[in-house]
Amino acid sequence: MIAVDHYIEVSKKRGVPAQKPYSCKLILRMPPEVHARCAMMAEANGKSLNQWVVEVLEQEVSAPVD
Repeated sequence: MIAVDHYIEVSKKRGVPAQKPYSCKLILRMPPEVHARCAMMAEANGKSLNQWVVEVLEQEVSAPVD
């Protein structure tokens, strides 16, 4: 946390808003049917649901924006 505190302090001195680190946790609410289909896709690809969702999201945020 010392590095984070230092980063926030330096950002404040420079007048630049600091981006706070994310916790790496994300809670999603979705219909049970979507949850079930995601779980099936993950299993079909030999991955945990978490691994599969992370890969799908990575692909989406890395895709070129039209």
